[in-house]
Amino acid sequence: MAMPDEIAERIIGGMNPVKAWRLHSGFTLRELASRAGIPPARLERCEGRSRLLEEEAQAIADALGIGRSYVQRYRGEFRGCVAALEDVDVDELER
Repeated sequence: MAMPDEIAERIIGGMNPVKAWRLHSGFTLRELASRAGIPPARLERCEGRSRLLEEEAQAIADALGIGRSYVQRYRGEFRGCVAALEDVDVDELER
């Protein structure tokens, strides 16, 4: 699954990938937390600066119907974003 442009733009703009995917999917924070089996307060921290545990990342990805790499950070970069850049016209993002 290629990352939709809307999500890539949000992530490149600085939005946390979990939040970008949640908003794209139309879930409230509480709805996604419930679907993933994670307390809403923990999901809120994960959408901020807190790192995801592997099992949390997998639960969130499963609830969103996407691969785990799309919601994980790796050395300060977003794995899913890097993988998706092949499908994004970078010149379009700068406009």
